[in-house]
Amino acid sequence: MADEWGYEELVVHPPPVNYLTILLMFSVFKANMMLRGSHIFSMFIFWLENFFFFIPQMLIYETLLVPLIYLRLIYNILRVESSLMNAIGLVIAWLIIGPFYLFYSLLVDMFYYFKVLLDYHEDDSLGEEQAQEDELQDKIVIYNEVIDTMRAIMNMFKHKKSRLLKRKKTAQGLATSSPRKQVHSEFGIRNENEDKGNQLLRVSNKFDLLEELQRQRED
Repeated sequence: MADEWGYEELVVHPPPVNYLTILLMFSVFKANMMLRGSHIFSMFIFWLENFFFFIPQMLIYETLLVPLIYLRLIYNILRVESSLMNAIGLVIAWLIIGPFYLFYSLLVDMFYYFKVLLDYHEDDSLGEEQAQEDELQDKIVIYNEVIDTMRAIMNMFKHKKSRLLKRKKTAQGLATSSPRKQVHSEFGIRNENEDKGNQLLRVSNKFDLLEELQRQRED
């Protein structure tokens, strides 16, 4: 999980380097200041560790290799060269040119070592930016897919609605085009109303009869 505000710098460093995190206490309560401060603090710790540990270690290692390479090359010349005169000439040339060449090689190695360190730290920041950009692109793709899905659903509803409207229009057209059916439907409605009225009359007549019987009993 990516650290969005840079608070991981407070806990990732081992002792005694973690004592330097006191420098971040001034920006810990503001998110924007914490993000910038943690980036600067990360670069500071990166180069501090390299200057006091890795770069001296690399320089000592390369310096210790110089005399070994110098002597080993003399041995290789004497072992490989068959002519004694040529071997003596090459050894004398190497004794003169060798120290300068090895010193130049040492400087080239250290230059590339610094370059690797610079590229590593820059690649780290570029990797974070690339991850954020990839996440943004993924969100854009998801949003576009959601929009396309919603449009497809809306088109389906519109299609169904248009079909229902067409069916209603055709039903109305059939009803208006066949007057016999309309007359029959009107007669059917009238008959139903008459039946309901007759039922109400029957019920009211029954209530009247009951009232008359009750009066006769009372008399």
